[in-house]
Parts: sequence; C-alpha cells; structure tokens
Amino acid sequence: MDKEKSFIEKIKEIDEKEKAKEEEEERLRQEKLREQEKLEREEYEKRLMQERIELMKLKSGIISEPELVAPEKKEEKIYTFSEKVSNFFYHNKLYIIIAAVAIVLGAFFIYDIATAEKPDANVLVICSDAQLALKTEELQKLFEEYAEDRNGDGKVLVSVQYTPIDEEAGSDPQAYQANITKVIGEIQANDSLIMIGDTSTLEKIGLKEYCVDFSAIYPDNSAAQKLGIELSKTKLNEKLELSSPLSDDIYLCVQQIDGNAKEKIKANHEHALSIADKFLKELS
Repeated sequence: MDKEKSFIEKIKEIDEKEKAKEEEEERLRQEKLREQEKLEREEYEKRLMQERIELMKLKSGIISEPELVAPEKKEEKIYTFSEKVSNFFYHNKLYIIIAAVAIVLGAFFIYDIATAEKPDANVLVICSDAQLALKTEELQKLFEEYAEDRNGDGKVLVSVQYTPIDEEAGSDPQAYQANITKVIGEIQANDSLIMIGDTSTLEKIGLKEYCVDFSAIYPDNSAAQKLGIELSKTKLNEKLELSSPLSDDIYLCVQQIDGNAKEKIKANHEHALSIADKFLKELS
C-alpha cells in the first residue's frame, strides 16, 4: 500500500494543478488570438487580390468604373486639450474609480501594517481542543511571562492563535481553509514558531520528524518527550484552571531549523527554546 501523501505534498499538488489549468487557459486564449489574426489576414489578402483584379480590368477597359466600394475614410477630428481630458475621463471613468479605490485601500493596508503591533513570539494551537480554544488569552499572558522584548518596542507581546487543522476542525470548511493557509505560511516562513498539537496533526503537516527533541535536552524530566513537552505532565491544567485534564497526546513543540539558517531565524529559534525552557522548569 502506497504511503499517504503528506499535507504539504497535497498543497503542492493542488498548486501544480491550478498552474496547469492557468497555462491551458492561456494556451487556448493565444490559440483563439492566432485564429482571429489569421482570419483578418486572409480577409485583407482577399480584398487586396480583388483590388488588383479590378485595377487590371480598369486598365484593359473591361470595366469603366471601380466596382469595389472603397473603405470609408473617417475624417480625423482635432480636439482641444480640455476636450481630450474630458474624453479621457468619460471613457475611462470606471478604471479611474477602480484605481482610486485601489490606492485608498493600498494606503490603508500600508498604514495598518506599519502601525500593527509586532509580536515577540508566535504560538499556534493546531489541534482541536475546546478548553484551549477558550483559554488563548490566558495562554498569551502565560507565555508573555517567559518571553523577551525581541522587537525593541518596550513591551512583551506573544501572539497565541487557535488554528486547528485536524479532522475535527474540517467540519467548518471556510475556517479550516483559513487555518491551513495560516499554518502553512508560518511553516514556510521558517520563523521557528511554537506549536501546540497532537501526534496525528504534526504528522499530517509533515513536521513530526522536524520538532526539537526535548527528551535529549532534559533527559531527567518526564514531561520532556521527543515531540516536545507533554502538557498533561505539566501544571498547565492548574495554571489555566481547566475543568478536565488535557489529553496525554498534546505537546508544546518547537520547529527545528537548518544549521545554515539566517541569523534572524537562529535568534528567533533561540528565543522559542528559551520560552519552552522557562515553561518546562516552572510548570513541571
């Protein structure tokens, strides 16, 4: 039995199919354009031949007057500058309105991006858990106790987002697709993000083999496992005042990075490990 394709491979396959579809549409468009040009060229050559035949008839005296109706020549009107401006706006008002709206929206997005708060660390909850879904604010405050002011804005901010991408989350297609886009984007950014997920979800996105092995770093701590920190073996239940214990298959994981990663990525990775270290030492 063939091994099931990974989540990222499926995404790439969809992208390739969409690219192939776009290329086929472009091929058909170009083919239609060539066909139109061919018809126009044939029509032009046909009329040119008719004109030559008619000219020969006139010269030989077979006919005394031209039989072909000459194409009507339009008299070119000379417009004033104000008429040209008015004519331009009249014929392009829809495009001008669209461009104006695009400029306004672009300015708004640029301002929004420039003024948005930039988190010092990112945490994604990628498995479905009703209790964690209701405790993102508490989780944010908890992780902010362990994080540092990485961007130098004078305050510590940790972004905790509940973005489940497991089978249970698939019951809402729109939210599910948005979560997939978010998670894939964060993984591709290789920003050494912190994730809270279970074994099947990590395997689904192809990260099961690319998480920091905490059991090698903390061999004497039972909460430190190969996938990450097993949350059920920490005091997170009491810290968040959860009504029931977390599953023993939910881990706090840190994405591995390549040894040749850029300095910024290495610094973010060290920060993520520092947060996990303080989390483990205080709650285990």
